[in-house]
Amino acid sequence: QIKMIFLHVQTLPARTIKLSRRQLLLQSSSTSKTGCQIVASALSALNLLDVKKATGPESLKAAKLMDLYFDSKAKLIHGLLGQMSVPTNSKEGSANIPNGLSSYYTPEATDQAEQIISKIVRILQYDVILHPYQIFILRRFAANPNDEETNILSTLPKFDQELLKNKASNFLAAHLPLIRTKVKSVLVAIAGTTASRLGHIRQSLYDKTDGVDCRKELDGNSVSTWDEAVASIVDVKIVTHGLDGMTSAAIITTSTASSGSAHTTLATGSTGNRKFSLWGTLFSNTF
Repeated sequence: QIKMIFLHVQTLPARTIKLSRRQLLLQSSSTSKTGCQIVASALSALNLLDVKKATGPESLKAAKLMDLYFDSKAKLIHGLLGQMSVPTNSKEGSANIPNGLSSYYTPEATDQAEQIISKIVRILQYDVILHPYQIFILRRFAANPNDEETNILSTLPKFDQELLKNKASNFLAAHLPLIRTKVKSVLVAIAGTTASRLGHIRQSLYDKTDGVDCRKELDGNSVSTWDEAVASIVDVKIVTHGLDGMTSAAIITTSTASSGSAHTTLATGSTGNRKFSLWGTLFSNTF
């Protein structure tokens, strides 16, 4: 019995590493207020059991943890993009498929596409911007500091803010064009077959990126605001350089929201006072 217990205990580190890596491949925002804490715990376990095995200074271990984190989020986003359904091939006599169309987005496929796009938006908001800022820079995830928070974050190395800003910005610069291209192709297909849904999707995506309720939710964690996180880890110059398909005019001009009020697509004021906006980078030119 003692031998069995010993053999079982020997497997715990490897199993913990596997579970922690798997956790990073999940959408942390889906667990609401506990999402940031779960991610911090997974990073802590990886640092203690896996990354610390590597020799080198603490800064190298911190960089490896950040690379592991963003690589996991890249896999998550690519997996969701791969799930984006293509139009169903129409068959003569098929129900609900207009005659003369070679492909058709069924209502079910349209719903699925909208859900996937919404998931990707939340991943960009929470997993790529808000939570990395809270964990790597602020080293806080609880509204009121407590022993559990201290015990978890004390096991993490110190992270360089400029390095995080560079990694996060390059991540966005690499993935925003891919997401925008895929989303645009899906929305164009939807508009060609179920145009009545396009207006609803447009309003829904605006509400989930620049809407008042969305901003309240992003700012409602009692740890940091969305603007603070964006200002700290998003380099607009790097991101806009990656968005080479967008003209400079689209980057700095304002457009009108569905409600009729003016809002900024990516920047307000002069180019020296640019503000990052997911609506501006992903959707404003698509509709």
